[in-house]
Amino acid sequence: MGVFLGYLGWTLPTVGGSLVTPTLAVLLVGAGIAGTTWVAACFRPHRRALWVFAVGVGVLTLAASVWTLEFALPASLAWQSSATHRAETLLTRLRDEPGYAHGVAPLQPCTEVKTGSIGPLPAPYSECAVWTSEGHFVSFDAPRGGLTYTNVGAITFEDQCYRHLVGRWWMDAPESSGVGACPFGYRFRGGG
Repeated sequence: MGVFLGYLGWTLPTVGGSLVTPTLAVLLVGAGIAGTTWVAACFRPHRRALWVFAVGVGVLTLAASVWTLEFALPASLAWQSSATHRAETLLTRLRDEPGYAHGVAPLQPCTEVKTGSIGPLPAPYSECAVWTSEGHFVSFDAPRGGLTYTNVGAITFEDQCYRHLVGRWWMDAPESSGVGACPFGYRFRGGG
């Protein structure tokens, strides 16, 4: 049961999306199974085993809900080592370009990626690498939100909703309703 709820919590969250909906889905599925088992136990002669099972499912449901809300997306990104390697490769290429280390922007800072994925973000998305004296980052952006690999943290996100995932990885999301109104779990950083 725990594996099923954990898998559900792994697949439901999306980059840039609210984390409340997938967490509630995991919570409701687990609570439904636990509640059904509890009610069934009331009509059985050997109730104790079913009650223990129902309580166990309840505990696993709470653990899977926390996993979904806090750890599923960071784990998905961390376990996909190709995401960090890709971001660092793009930054190394920029650092080594003549003139770019002195603040000259490349002619084509962004490219469109049509297939594949970067961690939990499926294509299509754009990848944009920036290297300045203030910091450097690579953003992987889609209309529904994106991932950013940065060495300067939250400063990267001016007038955006953001959430730290793991290490140098951050996630951004579009505002839900008006300036500064971020989905649950995200923060807003005003700026420029």
